[in-house]
Amino acid sequence: MKKTILLPALLLLIFEGAVFAQTLTFTNTFGGNVDNLSSSDFIRYLKDENDEFQKKKFSIGERAQLDLSSPELDGRIRLDLASLDAKEDEDEDFSLDLKGYLGFKPVSFATLLAGNSFFSKFVIPASYLPANDEYTIHGKLTGADGAGILLQTAGFRLGAATEADEEAVFNFGASYELKNAFNIGATFQNISDKAGSFGVFAGFDAIYAFKVAGGYIRNYKGAYLQNTKDALQLSLQWILSGTGFSVYAEGLLGLTNDIGDGSGKRYYDTKFPWYTAARLLYKLNEDTTFYLKGTSGHELKSSKAGETLTRFQLYPHFDHKTSMGTFRSGVRFSFTDKRQLTAVSIPVSWYYSFKVK
Repeated sequence: MKKTILLPALLLLIFEGAVFAQTLTFTNTFGGNVDNLSSSDFIRYLKDENDEFQKKKFSIGERAQLDLSSPELDGRIRLDLASLDAKEDEDEDFSLDLKGYLGFKPVSFATLLAGNSFFSKFVIPASYLPANDEYTIHGKLTGADGAGILLQTAGFRLGAATEADEEAVFNFGASYELKNAFNIGATFQNISDKAGSFGVFAGFDAIYAFKVAGGYIRNYKGAYLQNTKDALQLSLQWILSGTGFSVYAEGLLGLTNDIGDGSGKRYYDTKFPWYTAARLLYKLNEDTTFYLKGTSGHELKSSKAGETLTRFQLYPHFDHKTSMGTFRSGVRFSFTDKRQLTAVSIPVSWYYSFKVK
């Protein structure tokens, strides 16, 4: 079952759910910011082959989201419109993406799910990546999309789903959470295929103002590490109450460092792939928050030995709340492993939210 086939059914489910929902919340985000929109940053300067900075065209995106909730229903629909850096052989200037899901609770301990994206709704808490404010895909109890069921009672959760793809993809997950103490869980994704993944995570929240979590992933897939089969994940959160400061950090380490070119030959890098990120938050007052985010990583990018990439990025930015919504902006700096500046971008976005009913 292809994901495009799900869209008409998804829209019908969401609109029917909206009729019976007790609460409808609309959120709109506009601008150019890769962090909270599907578009690239608003203004970007990239170095060309002559080592000179060239400005790319302006990037603008729009995200409209509707969330619905009631004791029996839980759902979301999101529409993303983003400008593209069209290539010479492409005519499209914009991308359009529609995502959503609907959860129905026939009884208090069971939720029936359907949609082409479950976002980060049904996850193992310990799989959270706090510096990037998202969950690793391996921590999703029911996978990323499709149709399934989630059972939950007394801190236990058990999820199973079939993804909406051309071939049957089965996902399964289970977790247990004791509030303000610890949580553990495991997922099996695409269990009918040899390339299926397995993830196990554990987190501890009992330490005052401090949370730590870790996990192991078999057959890793994701945006942070490339060309590795197994990976370790570690994260921490430290909220310094009364000071306005909070610290969030995470790290991923690939446990294999070989890549192939399709001919059966293997090449080995001298390093293993890794990724780290840290985010420092300072809340100046109720309306203004400053952030300093840094990321670094080592990728195995090519099938030829030695052709790898180590990247660094520094991103100071701020949020400012007004009566008309929240404005976010900053400057993003990208560097090579030799500390050479390769790109500068200015993200800008504005978002607001209100209840429809």
